[in-house]
Amino acid sequence: MRYCLSHSNRAQSDMAEIDPDRFTLRQIDALREDYAQVMEELEVLRELLARLPTRRDQAFTQLRIMFGTAVASSALTILWFEAFWRHCL
Repeated sequence: MRYCLSHSNRAQSDMAEIDPDRFTLRQIDALREDYAQVMEELEVLRELLARLPTRRDQAFTQLRIMFGTAVASSALTILWFEAFWRHCL
């Protein structure tokens, strides 16, 4: 029990040390700059996340590849058959 009381007193004393009225103008200016940098980095991350493909895009990419492969292989088969039919028979 004693430990809990001393722990809570320590937390209260730590909170007393963080008095917003005691910040200097330099500290506030540095915090504003840090905040601005964090917000800029957050905007960059948002833009990067917006560019990531969705599940739907990824699924359609696979379907396009399969369809394109089927069309290309069918076209090559038909061309080979036509060439064989006209020139070899």
